[in-house]
Amino acid sequence: APQGDHIEGAVWSVLEHLSNPLEALVTTCSYLKVGGVAFIQIPTLYGVQQGRQFRQYWALLDLPRHLSFFGREGLADLCDKAGMKLIAFKTPLLETAWCYYASISNYACHSRVRRMLGVLSLTLLSVLSLPLMAVRALRGHGTEAFAVAVKR
Repeated sequence: APQGDHIEGAVWSVLEHLSNPLEALVTTCSYLKVGGVAFIQIPTLYGVQQGRQFRQYWALLDLPRHLSFFGREGLADLCDKAGMKLIAFKTPLLETAWCYYASISNYACHSRVRRMLGVLSLTLLSVLSLPLMAVRALRGHGTEAFAVAVKR
C-alpha cells in the first residue's frame, strides 16, 4: 500500500520478537495518516518481573524468541520516538490469569509427581491468586498489554 493511505494498523505479538522494535514502529507509523491508529499487543515487562518465581517455566518468557519487554513508560517512549503518542495501555485479567495457569502447567508437566501436584496447586492457586491478578491487571501491571498509539 502507498505510504500514508491507512488510518489504522496492527503490531500484534511482534515487538517482543525484534532486535529493533523501534524500526518496526517507525515503519508502522509511515503507513498511517496523521491521527491514524496503531493497535499493539505485547507481553509486558511487569509480566517478566512477576514470572521470576517460575524461572524457565514462565509462559511469557519464551527465550530466545522473546527479545524485548515493555512497561507502559517504555512503550510510550518507543511510540514517541516513532512519531506516535501512546493513548491506551491495558492489561486484561484474562491474559494475566492465562499466563499464570499456563506457567503452572508448564512446571507440572515435567514429572508425574509435579503433574499430580500441579493439578492440585493449579486449582488452589486459581482461587487464591485471582484477586491479586485482578488488582495487578487493573493497575496496568498485568502480564500482557493491549495498547493504542496515534500518529502525530
